[in-house]
Amino acid sequence: MTTDILRIEALSISFQQYQTFFELGAVSPIKKMDLTLKQGEITVIVGQSGSGKSLVAHAIMGILPTNAKVEGCVLYQGLPLDDARRKMLRRGEIVIIPQSVNYLDPLMPVGQQIKSLVHEGDPETTLQEALAQYNLAPEVAAMYPFQLSGGMARRVLISCAMVQKPSLIIADEPTPGLDTDLVEETIHHLLEIKRQGNSLLVITHDLHVATCIADRIIFFSDGRTICEAERRQFTDNPDFSGLHPYAQELFAALPENRFISLAAQNGKETRHTLAARNVSFSYDGKKQVLENIQFSVSSGEIVGLTGKSGRGKTTLSRLLAGYLRPTAGDILLDDVPLYTGKRRYNPVQLIMQHPEKAVDPKWHMDEILAEPGVVEAPVKEALGLKPEWMKRFPQELSGGELQRFSIARVLNRHTRFLIADESTTMFDAATQAEIWKVILEYIRQNDIGLILISHEPALLDRLCDRIVTY
Repeated sequence: MTTDILRIEALSISFQQYQTFFELGAVSPIKKMDLTLKQGEITVIVGQSGSGKSLVAHAIMGILPTNAKVEGCVLYQGLPLDDARRKMLRRGEIVIIPQSVNYLDPLMPVGQQIKSLVHEGDPETTLQEALAQYNLAPEVAAMYPFQLSGGMARRVLISCAMVQKPSLIIADEPTPGLDTDLVEETIHHLLEIKRQGNSLLVITHDLHVATCIADRIIFFSDGRTICEAERRQFTDNPDFSGLHPYAQELFAALPENRFISLAAQNGKETRHTLAARNVSFSYDGKKQVLENIQFSVSSGEIVGLTGKSGRGKTTLSRLLAGYLRPTAGDILLDDVPLYTGKRRYNPVQLIMQHPEKAVDPKWHMDEILAEPGVVEAPVKEALGLKPEWMKRFPQELSGGELQRFSIARVLNRHTRFLIADESTTMFDAATQAEIWKVILEYIRQNDIGLILISHEPALLDRLCDRIVTY
């Protein structure tokens, strides 16, 4: 008989927060949740962005903020997880693959970070094996986190977890930002971990990943378990009939199903162009990340940008948005170098993959929202920005909630070109469809050019006028 390695009973999580300057109130994102994970099983949690999925992982690990109040019971191998036991188990028996790359130390080369987590065997040998296993070149060991692409950073996070040889792995969104081949490799690695007798709790928005790896899928919304289903109920049921309506909605919202694109020819005369001309770039002056790149996008055009992880797509996006300057060549806005003159507002705006990198953690969300200029009320409403979020700090929001603010900030009347770098991967399928409808309608109305960086072929095919592969 298979034993339970993890059991959650009536878990509730609330936070004491100031609703106004003097009024203290409670926010309860998790409400009496139940969950069971059996030994050697993969259980996957899916659900809407901001529904509290990551909080469940943080509650298990005991890394919630100090203003959190936790009720209910979390049992590991039949025994309650108190603070002392969590501290002991976090030394390698229970590990988390976090969603945010900010878990990496920005002041330490990633190789040192991986080696510091090795408890058995030779650290250097284990490091090289981990790099090879996750298709990371040996020279990555000497790189700092800021030098990594989004996909490379995620693979480093997975390496940090797996070198500890854990019994229970909690993976919080392990695949966003990875190209199709690396997603399939990650699926293979997760299944191999299961075959070795380990247990996994996976939090993901990627329904393809969920249906490939899960023994059971838990659909989560508004802090509660909505329904639960075994993998065969999806693999043997292509039209998803008989499933809970919430599960049907998530699958129907996928780009390959009922996702409706608003991208269409708008008939407006092209007024602006953004181009890279013979652009090369190197971080260290030695190894070229990009070399002699030619790229352009026009007003009203949607151009997809795809390719293997680590090929420089994010670097190109930062060059086009003016965050970096090329070591050779030019970035031209209407045939004029982007860096010429002083602008109060950059007409080329970038929605980063990781929204926590784009905001000041010491500012309230209403200050962050107002920094680039006025965000119109219809945009706030369409993106679902709630009034009670405005006086919170970035770290008090989920990744999906924070990304809504990052998107709202760039939907500005002065924006001429928008770059979306894997910017909706942290959203569930239904929310992703909702967010893209808002973005696409806005750029259509304002004749904005869009560069969409993604590893999702269905999304690119649905939305883009043309696709460029690097």
